[in-house]
Amino acid sequence: MPSFLELPLESIVEALCLRCCPLHRPYDINTCPQCYTNPSNGPECSTALANLCLTSRTLNAIATPHLYHYPMCSRWWLLLRTFIQNRDLARHVRHLRNDTWTLFSDIRPSVVRNEFAEVLAYRRQKAQDYVGILDDFDTQTFLQVELQVDENFEANIPIDLMMSLCTNVETIDATVYWGYIFASLMQPMPRLRELNISHGDSEYGIYMEGVAPLAALMPRLDSMLCHAVTSCGNFSHPLNLTTLVLQHSSISSPSLINILEACPHLEIFEYDAGGMLVGYEQFSPNQAQVGLTLHSKRLRVLSLDLDLDNTGAGITCDYDWVMDSLVELDKLQHLSVDTRCVVIHPDPYHNRQARTATGAIVPFSRHTFRDPEPTMLMELLPPSIRTIHIKQGPKGPPMQKLRTALSRLAVVRKDLFPNLQHVEAHGMNPAAVEELTRSFALKGVTFKG
Repeated sequence: MPSFLELPLESIVEALCLRCCPLHRPYDINTCPQCYTNPSNGPECSTALANLCLTSRTLNAIATPHLYHYPMCSRWWLLLRTFIQNRDLARHVRHLRNDTWTLFSDIRPSVVRNEFAEVLAYRRQKAQDYVGILDDFDTQTFLQVELQVDENFEANIPIDLMMSLCTNVETIDATVYWGYIFASLMQPMPRLRELNISHGDSEYGIYMEGVAPLAALMPRLDSMLCHAVTSCGNFSHPLNLTTLVLQHSSISSPSLINILEACPHLEIFEYDAGGMLVGYEQFSPNQAQVGLTLHSKRLRVLSLDLDLDNTGAGITCDYDWVMDSLVELDKLQHLSVDTRCVVIHPDPYHNRQARTATGAIVPFSRHTFRDPEPTMLMELLPPSIRTIHIKQGPKGPPMQKLRTALSRLAVVRKDLFPNLQHVEAHGMNPAAVEELTRSFALKGVTFKG
């Protein structure tokens, strides 16, 4: 093994680059992009690379691209000034994120103010044009009000400006705010493959159709993660996405159909409900099943978590609400759902009452519902399935209701689901876990409960 002094300079410098040698970061599916933990030694690596750039001409030539591969700063206007004055440096950027940027600051160099004013004028015209073609009155009103509030533009313009200059960027983690997003992008971004967008406020969310026009500027974009998405209209452009993750969101069934129609190549779809803090509409698992079987035939991974859906009207989540068959998704290999998606149950967010034949009041939460049929999972799953993860949220039906269906699944695994390798269902009593572990093990399947 060569000693440190024998290593080439390029390898030593590359080891300090957060993009070329990324450190493991604990990503949490329940947090938004701006909450992701920054690399623990990110500032130290950036400082070390900056110092190397000042050491000699040779090290400057080697370290400068790595310094700007993953820029980390709080005073974004200084970084922007550097990129405006030296466009070659902006072309080195591969990973861009704005969660550490200071917002609403008046301390800007004149060169940044000039660029800011030019883009703001362009952005206003784009928003006015967009208002002119919309049919929905509420959306028109929303945008017309926004045009009068500079702060909304100001919050979203810095990331737009940076994206317009960093045309070779491959990954973007953008925190956006209430208003028109990505309206000032004018330059193509041919290398962008991953876009993570988070809503920076605690209420409302992102309008997905505002992202669709970027398709022409980002032809290689294949992965998108959005935190807090609300219902949307039709898409003006299709998206070439293979991966779409919608966290803490609230969208209607028609909006889901619009999104799935705009993503015909989708292979991975993950969704978890955010409730009424985000929006007042939410598709049901059965509506998701209909949309996915119609428009997402290539789907390999599906994850649905509707435990936080509190947008219902206190109705029973009956047969027409839960999922009953994904057989048409013949490429589906990995399925993750919560018990609310597959087990009939009362709406857990509404305490309705009913009366017995004698007139006595019975709280809705005490109503009894028949357990799922033993063949329920057999009818739900396609033959291509490899892993199943069923989770019970705080508001969901108890996992114990699926014990019989899981036992039956173990019996028919060899004949109907030859690819099945792993089943996970937490929340059962120890006796049920022991029985299911033994039953699945006899069929060559691991069970975790």
